[in-house]
Amino acid sequence: MRAQIVLMALLVGLQGSANAAAPTPAPVAPFRLCVIDQGALISQSRLAANEAARFQQVRQAAQAKFDSDSRTLESDARALESFRTAVPPATFKVKSDEIARRRAELQQRGDQINRSLSQLDSKLTNAVSQAAGPVMRTVSIAQGCSALISASTLVGVYDATIDITAAVAQQMNGQPAPGGR
Repeated sequence: MRAQIVLMALLVGLQGSANAAAPTPAPVAPFRLCVIDQGALISQSRLAANEAARFQQVRQAAQAKFDSDSRTLESDARALESFRTAVPPATFKVKSDEIARRRAELQQRGDQINRSLSQLDSKLTNAVSQAAGPVMRTVSIAQGCSALISASTLVGVYDATIDITAAVAQQMNGQPAPGGR
């Protein structure tokens, strides 16, 4: 019996020393959901403003060229119409067909310009989003966020402290982000 007591004491002692040697688990941070308003980020970001200005310059240049070509074409069409009775019908038909072809080409060029501008707009928006990615991660970590989601996916955000948009925009604009939550 004494041997059993000693053996029990030994087992309890071993278990106690094993428990003492086991590391204590690190405290788990509470879950914190954060949101970002990407539309607001784009409107507040200097990078986005610069990209938007670049887009507007390209768009205005394309529009000016298109408008100039359109005015030239319409002027040529009016001139041809004014000389309708002075030129032989075969010549008028050839010139009319040429104007119709130029109109169709101009329309196709306008469509291509619109597609190109749409692609450029997407590229510029993606460039801003890519630049914002590392900043969003840095601000998220600094503010203790466990997860970051787009504010547009939520029905409503009723706690302004979970919105990190302003801090991300400030940091993207070269200003220090406010610390803490």
